[in-house]
Amino acid sequence: MNRTAIALFAIGFGCESSSPAGFQLQVTSLSSSGGTATVTMTAGETRSLQVLVIGTVQSAVSFSLEGAPAFATLEGSLVTLAPQRADQGDYTFSIRATAASQSQAATVTVSVNRFNTAPRFPNQIGLSDDTGWRYSGFCPSPAFCTTLGTPVLLIGFCDDEGDGVTVDAEVVERGHPFAKKPTHSIKAPARVLGPERAGTCGGVELPLAALPAGRSYDFALRITDEFGAVAAVPATAPATDDGWSADPRFGFDQGPCADGQCACAMSGMGYCFRGSDCCSGACKYYGQEQFGACEPCTAEQHCACMPTGHGPCVVNSDCCSGNCWNDGSSSSCR
Repeated sequence: MNRTAIALFAIGFGCESSSPAGFQLQVTSLSSSGGTATVTMTAGETRSLQVLVIGTVQSAVSFSLEGAPAFATLEGSLVTLAPQRADQGDYTFSIRATAASQSQAATVTVSVNRFNTAPRFPNQIGLSDDTGWRYSGFCPSPAFCTTLGTPVLLIGFCDDEGDGVTVDAEVVERGHPFAKKPTHSIKAPARVLGPERAGTCGGVELPLAALPAGRSYDFALRITDEFGAVAAVPATAPATDDGWSADPRFGFDQGPCADGQCACAMSGMGYCFRGSDCCSGACKYYGQEQFGACEPCTAEQHCACMPTGHGPCVVNSDCCSGNCWNDGSSSSCR
């Protein structure tokens, strides 16, 4: 919450050089040390410093700031301090009063503190490709998800202070270790929070361009705010102390692939959107459902099929040739 406080500078006026000595600079209503006034405040607050001239002057008095930070502004004899979150730190500047040949200055030190919390990961990560958005329970998934064209990650996040956020992704071919170095990144700017802190959450779309087709990929994510705070890894991912989340669900195949080689849903499984989502058979919709189920191919349909040696299968029509064999623990076309 912004707060406004007024502190008073009392300036005993005299000439720094040519006028007789005897006038003193006085600073009141602020803590001081060695003639320097000190202001301690929190980013987001506003403080006003009213300058008062004590003594007799023969002409109009003008005021100026010397070496002041950008968040300090002057209007007449009123100095306003309005630091933002990026202004954390210590600053020293002068307020000068001038009347003809007479001049006097007061030194002010401002310490700006900043409260900061780390951003947070979303509960789910979405994915789209050149065919549109994919159902979040189906993609990403190492077991079922195959993308066509450029995969795009939809990544939500929350930051209680509305800070700018960087989302890093590292994409590796399955079986290769993560180096914990981003291969793709995107930034989201800081957000102005509304009433009751509305606007703390946002999202980005991160394209994963230039991935060779016909291969399987895993990815890891890291979310940091503009001040370096790192989001904690979700409970669904292996714990790390560096913010990289390699959730087991973060995977997909990049299509097109050779028949039977891409990740897909087996016959009888739901959550398909198109025939290519299914290892074999067809994606069939029922009623008003937003997604269908993979069903075995009928004799009159021309459907995808699995070559010999691949599985799982449910019925013989799932296989391009041969029959579907089930040994009790797995099934495949033979």
